[in-house]
Amino acid sequence: MFAIDLMEDDGKMCILQTQSLYLEDGDENGKELPDEDIRAEADTFMFEGHDTTASGLSWTLYNLVRHPEYQERCRQEVRELLRDRDSEENERDDLAQLPFLTMCIKESLRLHPPVPGISHGCSKDVVFLYGRIIPKGITFLISIFGIHHNPSVWPDPEVYDLFHFDLENIKDRSPLAFIPSPWGPGEARGFKGKGRSLGLRMGIVGS
Repeated sequence: MFAIDLMEDDGKMCILQTQSLYLEDGDENGKELPDEDIRAEADTFMFEGHDTTASGLSWTLYNLVRHPEYQERCRQEVRELLRDRDSEENERDDLAQLPFLTMCIKESLRLHPPVPGISHGCSKDVVFLYGRIIPKGITFLISIFGIHHNPSVWPDPEVYDLFHFDLENIKDRSPLAFIPSPWGPGEARGFKGKGRSLGLRMGIVGS
């Protein structure tokens, strides 16, 4: 099975490094962040790394239980990856070598997004290509659940279909059609961390 020591140590290291950056480097202009802002960033980081991971893991397990043929293929993929190594060894990039498991995780996050909606306030006027404007000061809502269930983007959006994330199907799709993590500039880092954490935990179950 996969060991979780690396994941736990890696997670603690990332949190410590992030807190250190906030304290030492400040904001993008080098200005020291007030305690309130540091607390808000830390809350977001912890929520992103733990609460959403737990939700994603639960829904992925639920969907695999409902689709035993997918569950068996994930198990075989994990066992094949671990075939020539100690059962407790794992690597940071293992998830990249588990494409089928990755599709299972992404489809679960699409069908059951851990954060179904977000709101943002406009700090300046937002002008769209077709001329409409969202004025400064307006708070607008974005339905991630609605985006993930848009039938014009996702065929049979209510169906758990891994091939929504097949390479052939995603090449012409907007990157904004799938929002697994909604926290702005940290999104890519957040999804990589969450994806790796989900992948390792799924590997434990799968093996």
